[in-house]
Amino acid sequence: MRNLVIKVGGSLLYDDNLVLNTDFLNLLKNWYQKHSESIHKLVIVVGGGKLSRKLGNALIDTVSSENVHDVSMQVTQVNAEIVK
Repeated sequence: MRNLVIKVGGSLLYDDNLVLNTDFLNLLKNWYQKHSESIHKLVIVVGGGKLSRKLGNALIDTVSSENVHDVSMQVTQVNAEIVK
């Protein structure tokens, strides 16, 4: 049994047109199903990716930097739910 940490950048979750990359998600799911019995603890760190940056850049002149940060964090949390 082993402990693993995997970083899934938000850019892996979406293509250049911000379409969800279901091929990658299925690959990750299949990998986990194949190896889950040999994993004691798995931590997946998920990023906000291009979607977070695009939204943040669009908002930067409109709202406070705290609000931009909050929106970026919400995108990151959505990405984490998708991976979950």
